[in-house]
Amino acid sequence: MTEVSGEDSLELAKSGAPPRLAQTGERISAGEVSGRDRAAAAAEAKFRESAFASGQVLGGRYRIISRLGVGGMGEVFRAEDLVLGQEVALKFIADVLSNDPASRERLATEVRTARRVSHPNVCRVHDLGDLGGRRFITMEYIDGEDLGTLLRRIGRLPADKGLEIARQIGEALQAAHDQDVLHRDLKPSNVLIDGKGVARLVDFGLAALSTEVKRGDGTLIGTPAYMAPEQLATKPCSVKSEIYAFGLIVYQILTGKPVFAPRTLDELYDLHKQPKVRPIELVPELDPAIDEVVMRCLEEDPEQRPESISQVLAALPGLDPIARAMAAGQTPSPQLLARSGACHRMSPVATWVSLTLILLGLLAAALLMRRAALIPQVPLEKPLAALDDRAQTILNDLGYKTKEMHRASDFDIYERLLWTFADKDHSPERWARVRRDRPAPIDYWYRQGVLPLTPSNPQAEVTMWDPPHAVAGMEAVRLDPRGRLRELAVVTEPSHVNESPGAGSWLTPKAEALPTEPVNGRAPCDVYMFKAAGLDIDQFNEVSPTRIPPMYVGQRRAWLGVYPENQDEPIRVEIGTLGSHVVTFRIIETKLSEASSWATPALSPQGNVGRTLIILAEVIVLVGGALLAWRNMHQHKGDIAGANKVAGVVAGLLFLSDLLLRRHSLSPALEAPLFRDVLQVAISRGVVAWVGYLALEPVVRRLWPRTLVAWSRVLAGKYRDPMMGRCVLAGVGAGAACTLVMQLGGLAPGWLGQAPPIPMYDRLAGVDALLSMPHALGAMLAIVVHWIGVGMVFVLGLGLMGLVVPGRRAATVLYATLAVVAWTLSRYAYPGAGPWWSLWLTSMLVVSIAMFVVVRLGLLAAVIAGVTFNLLIAFPVPDSTSMWYWGLSTSAVVGIAAFTCLGAYIASVDRQHAPSPLARTLPA
Repeated sequence: MTEVSGEDSLELAKSGAPPRLAQTGERISAGEVSGRDRAAAAAEAKFRESAFASGQVLGGRYRIISRLGVGGMGEVFRAEDLVLGQEVALKFIADVLSNDPASRERLATEVRTARRVSHPNVCRVHDLGDLGGRRFITMEYIDGEDLGTLLRRIGRLPADKGLEIARQIGEALQAAHDQDVLHRDLKPSNVLIDGKGVARLVDFGLAALSTEVKRGDGTLIGTPAYMAPEQLATKPCSVKSEIYAFGLIVYQILTGKPVFAPRTLDELYDLHKQPKVRPIELVPELDPAIDEVVMRCLEEDPEQRPESISQVLAALPGLDPIARAMAAGQTPSPQLLARSGACHRMSPVATWVSLTLILLGLLAAALLMRRAALIPQVPLEKPLAALDDRAQTILNDLGYKTKEMHRASDFDIYERLLWTFADKDHSPERWARVRRDRPAPIDYWYRQGVLPLTPSNPQAEVTMWDPPHAVAGMEAVRLDPRGRLRELAVVTEPSHVNESPGAGSWLTPKAEALPTEPVNGRAPCDVYMFKAAGLDIDQFNEVSPTRIPPMYVGQRRAWLGVYPENQDEPIRVEIGTLGSHVVTFRIIETKLSEASSWATPALSPQGNVGRTLIILAEVIVLVGGALLAWRNMHQHKGDIAGANKVAGVVAGLLFLSDLLLRRHSLSPALEAPLFRDVLQVAISRGVVAWVGYLALEPVVRRLWPRTLVAWSRVLAGKYRDPMMGRCVLAGVGAGAACTLVMQLGGLAPGWLGQAPPIPMYDRLAGVDALLSMPHALGAMLAIVVHWIGVGMVFVLGLGLMGLVVPGRRAATVLYATLAVVAWTLSRYAYPGAGPWWSLWLTSMLVVSIAMFVVVRLGLLAAVIAGVTFNLLIAFPVPDSTSMWYWGLSTSAVVGIAAFTCLGAYIASVDRQHAPSPLARTLPA
């Protein structure tokens, strides 16, 4: 009985249909083959007897030069293609197998599969031919020897040459994987080394599409000694299986010895259950990093192996595919970026330390936000629903109906009041006044009308002044946070000048809303308006009115006085009536009259420069981006698939966000145009994102490809990749760090006796994010979309800088410097920016963190950092748990913490103790 090695036994496995392999405990011998195997052996003998003679011309095209080899499947000849004048290799199958449908189909499959793979390190297969019923393949002729023969002849290769051969094999295998092709028979004898020392992957006879390998069928396909344990357990082959086989080859290249040299399958199963000899134990001078990578490829559990061959090559010293592509002057492809980069899981110690520090940073930022943010300091005692009810009650009392009306309401951050505070007060305690009841920097407004309220702003959001108060029946109420009246505006019809509005469709059926008889010499409507405002009319002195209201009035009256709870704040109250109905009411703080002015506040010189730089940068980025997008499309350089995904995400998230933030009704006639407007905005933003991504991605991929590695993996759907977990941890940590920097930069001037800047608030979300769970979700989605755009523009600017400034380091430093200058000067735009040293210091620190995250960790981590920063500002946690928005704010912070924990889990999850597939299939 002749024993054969595991590699030799492949010829048995490849003879005809897959033969029966020896059961555990049996020896594999040439005599123990099936009838089909004996037929193949007979065919081989026939081939040996009737081989084509040298010089013989086949089919009038191929002249035989010599026979290269013979095996159970047939013969391979070196021949000359007389038509093309090139040497080729002809692979014939045995006569008996030519009539076997399975063998003929296997040969056709080899051609189809090999044709899908085009790579310099893959042997090219030309065509499938037939000569007198004998099937053959024409393929590229390679003058050399197979790797197995070479290793048996010279032993191990030097480390540098071995790594070069490993790289070539790996790149060829990755090219096959990119086409969803699994080789399924990776071994040294299927790697040819040509005369120039270049490795070429051959023999796709057992290859299959990864989409077709769905489950194991109990048949061993391939060479047992080079099979992964899951293949030996008759489970489906996968990329992880090929990584295992690749590790076996690299091991043998570097040590000169195979990992497994069994004589029986029983022995092979036993070897898999035993610890493997590490390469460095056989070759002590081997780089430990190489040893570690090879052993990771040889993990018994597929989950513990690298995700792709490219990741293996990137981890091997000197074989980073991104570095090689850049050194060759090439642009790495999106697929290469998605496969590249380290994917090592974080150690438990590093994970716990990182997670603890990040959670502590989040907690510190959330607690400090109570003093650094605006919203927690303003006494927002009543929720939106309670203020809605209060506004409708006032309108009903004044004779205006509230049923069957189109409504809108919201909180409003009174920015002009904040600017006026900052301009009038330069003391360290100037923002203590925002904790007063009134004037409050956040107030509430309510609007209603007979016709739908259709705003004209691009966001299609109803505000206190959009749509304009121009249609009769429009009514608006402004209340302070406690529900006290600050302003009333009712649009009347021109025909009602100097007379009562009468029974308009927007009035209640009753003719008079309030008594007409004077009360203590005062008009009942005046008494009511003062009472609704929380004021005592008897404490005010009547004066001549000075304010010209923006609607028709019949009579105007005015009073001077002070707030009862704030005697230092003089106020003017003005009322306008038309007949017996009040159509205008306004409280004006006389010391803060600029806050009620329609004039735009003048910018400081620094603010003008900063805004000019920002606008100039935006124009350059937009124009440059459009030109780059056109060029990339024209030259087919853009990642169309990635752009489609980004555009789809942006459009989808914006669509959901707008739907969640809008006020809805049960009327299809009103919902249809709302749905149309929301869809139109979402699609337009998606198109902008699509164009922007086509402009951004190729430039950054060429100059800063590593910034897109994690981003490319997300687009490829690799959400559980350890790199995703690292980006989450780094992004949340950077976002919390930026938040703390801005908080301390806002509080430190007050601690040092200087005027602090305006407390932090989110101009994007305002107070809307705190109104309800749908509003919170809508605001979160809008924030995500916003920071995707900001991140893309920021990285695009970095890419454009790299085009005009030689050297990555110089471009990075110059771009960061310009970003600091532009952002700092733009913060001078309005009063309340704070001292100069605070502005410059916080700008430098935040931009430095942002640049570090972008350059070292990439776009994905930068977007996560921006979203974290924005969410912490948009969802400030108040001091009191009784505040109506405490639950939503706390939930948002807890959600960020949970997201961080998920990232830590993904980055460090350990499956080493999971049962091996081999252990479940082998007997004890």
